[in-house]
Amino acid sequence: ERVEELFFFRTEWQRGGAATGRARTATRELVVKLPVNDAEIRWFRRLNQTGHDPLQPNLPEHMRHRSLPVVAQLIASGETLGGFDLAWIALERLPHGPLVRTLGANDIARLAQAHAHFALATTGFAIDRDAVTENWNALLDTAINAVRAHDLHPSLHHHQVWAQLLKQVTRDLGALVALWDARPTREWIHGDLHPGNALSRSAEPDAPIVLIDLANVRPGHWLEDAVALERLMWTRADLLATGRPVPAIASARRAHGLELGPEWDRLARVRRVLLAATAPAFLRSEGSPAFLGACIGQLERNLRELGSLRALRPSAPSSNRASNSGSNSGSNSGTKSGTKSGSTPTTPPPTRDSPTVA
Repeated sequence: ERVEELFFFRTEWQRGGAATGRARTATRELVVKLPVNDAEIRWFRRLNQTGHDPLQPNLPEHMRHRSLPVVAQLIASGETLGGFDLAWIALERLPHGPLVRTLGANDIARLAQAHAHFALATTGFAIDRDAVTENWNALLDTAINAVRAHDLHPSLHHHQVWAQLLKQVTRDLGALVALWDARPTREWIHGDLHPGNALSRSAEPDAPIVLIDLANVRPGHWLEDAVALERLMWTRADLLATGRPVPAIASARRAHGLELGPEWDRLARVRRVLLAATAPAFLRSEGSPAFLGACIGQLERNLRELGSLRALRPSAPSSNRASNSGSNSGSNSGTKSGTKSGSTPTTPPPTRDSPTVA
């Protein structure tokens, strides 16, 4: 097919270096993205191989959108462009969304279903790399230094509260990290689950969510996606009161026979504490007064619910735990040219700059 029109655009929450454009051929509209990294081209190819969602077989034509893959359909792809080592993908253009513009309580349930379907669709692919590990000691040190230099940033006007909370987290950091590092990481996670990456093929209120942006797919624990999604809503008490992402995703996983793991609710609290405590280390992307105030609330509540962490240790080492020997220091962004499908890429680190839901 010959592309007749092509124009590039950039969303307000886009942080990577890839160019994304809308293209039109004689018969359809597409979305083109380049360059893409090895993970993105591999996972769009993998998840489009099966064609239709096995959970929704033999649907009538007017409901066909419910049987399509949980990710956008891959129309074409390649590892080179014009003789250059430049990987690219062309996807179906999804007409509805993204959810970041209209997010409501029902949409959280739809996102939870999409996440469970994604987990099911990726189950058959072997884990061939280690999970990412975060350097929590370095991140907490950066956060503490930012609080000490509070006069340099107007968002840290609760610096005395921050200082006390970070003192408690520092005291218990060994136990927190031990609990988090003992999590099972033998499944594939999306790695960048947020409303900006959630669209739909239909305007129906309960239409299935379609996920895009697979550049950060990696081994991990489902709570990494779930708490990351919840974190974007920490300033939206109204949304969290009616649709909380962590229990919603847990419920969707149960419904589809997916494991939750031991003491997942306690592990979610640990993850919230680690993310909230290190927010001052990311003042450029997480420095709004409302968000930092919400982080204080998360720290106070979750530290209280966890109790005395000095006495806590992982219940038992997980038999399927991946060796998290890698580090996220020095890693690059989610887009990288010159990577071939089939090569072994560096696993990208968790992002901390996805769009906060306003």
